[in-house]
Order: sequence, then structure tokens, then C-alpha cells
Amino acid sequence: MRESVTGSLAGFLSALGGVGRVPSPFGGPPPTALFLAGIAAGILLLVALALARGDVEVRRALLFTLLVLGGALAAGAWRPVAFAGRTEMAVLPVWIWGVARAAGGSRVSRAGGAAAALFGAAATCAVVLRPAAIPARDVTAALVATARPSDVVVAAGGFYLPLRLEAERGRLPARVRALPGDIETHPGWFVPALPADADLRAVERELAGLPEGGRLFLVIPPPYATPALRDSLRASGRVRELARSRDVLVMQQTRNPDSREGPSGP
Repeated sequence: MRESVTGSLAGFLSALGGVGRVPSPFGGPPPTALFLAGIAAGILLLVALALARGDVEVRRALLFTLLVLGGALAAGAWRPVAFAGRTEMAVLPVWIWGVARAAGGSRVSRAGGAAAALFGAAATCAVVLRPAAIPARDVTAALVATARPSDVVVAAGGFYLPLRLEAERGRLPARVRALPGDIETHPGWFVPALPADADLRAVERELAGLPEGGRLFLVIPPPYATPALRDSLRASGRVRELARSRDVLVMQQTRNPDSREGPSGP
């Protein structure tokens, strides 16, 4: 979803080599060296399976893998598309079966399969020991302890619903707004999309409506922090970055009475 073709291709190859990418709720990314080692093992195994002689089943496993991943790559290059979990998870059972079958008659396949298993075990240990990303519940708990009634929290994606529930339960004193605003009508389902001009204007209106000293907390995925959004925030005062991980960015903007008004005024 909105990643480069190179990034997708690297993730696919590394997954075929035993490492791959880790969905963010399950921990931090594997070390770069292991990720690259997975790419090398994946390329080696692709070549080994392509050169497998006389085994139609191995060729079919390879063809299935390439068709699914190639189709996903082409679709992603054409327009943003989201898959449930990492795309490569859909083909790994067939791929592993193909590698195991090819290993019976190919020394290269055996070496590549052993390397992939070793790299995968090392990546698993590294991910387990590495701190996990900041989850939505941690952000929500921090804002519950920090926010005041004069504040507003603008949240995007999966961060909006937990914050809205805390506000409705009376534990979060600040007002909670969604980015984009139509998430408020269906908070359990959203399509990730970078902020549009209408979203920037909505944030500016929230800032303009704050009382003096009131704070706006912006809780968004890091890619949402586009240059246009940052410029819009800076125009109303100093922006503080409170927390950042690969999943969430929390920024604070305090209303400056001397800043310009939003396009529609306070």
C-alpha cells in the first residue's frame, strides 16, 4: 500500500529467502543485514527452482509463486492496493513445499533452503528481542493522562476509534476528531489515504477554534505527515513531535494567538 515497486520486490525476495518483512503489530523489522541476506537466498532459490529438470510439480510451484507476486506487483504499480497481511504470505506454503521438493535432487536447492531456514530462525530471534512498535493503546493512554478539556485530538486510521471510545467513556477530556472526517461515520473501517486539501483545511479550522493555550494533538501514520500538512501546522505556531515509530507519529501544536486564522476563520 503506497510503497515503491523496489520496496515491494525487495520484500518479496527476502521472504522467499526466509526473512522478509514483519507486519508492524508483531514487532520491529528484522536487521538490515538479515533482510539483505534473505534477498540473496531468495534469488538463489529462484534460480535453482527455475533450473530444476524433470520435475513438473516444482515448476508449477515456481509458476504459482511468480504469478501471484508478479500480479500483486503489477497491480500495486498501477494503483494503491492493500492486501490482508503481507502479500507474500499467500504463496509461502507453496514456495516452501517447492523448495523442499527441489532439494531432493539439487545441491543448490538444498544449500539455499538451509540458508533460508537459518536466516529465518535468526530473524525470528532478532524480532523477538527487538522492542515492538508503539501500539495504539500506548498512545491512547498517554493522551488520556495528558490532554485537557481545551485540547483537541485529530486522529487518522486505526488510532481514531480507540481515542473516540475513551472520549465517550469520559476518560479523555479533549474533543476527538477524525482525519479525514468521514471516518467518524464508520470508525471501524477506513481506506488509508494521504491527507487531501479538504483535510488540511479541517485541521486549520480546528487550530483556529482553539482557545489561547489550547493544544492540538495529531495522531497519524508517519506517511500522513506530508509537507503540506506540516506547513499548515507550522503556520499556526511551533510544532512538537512527541512520539514516532514506523506506525505512528504524534505531534502537538499549541494555539498561538498571534498566528494567522484558518481559511474560514475561528
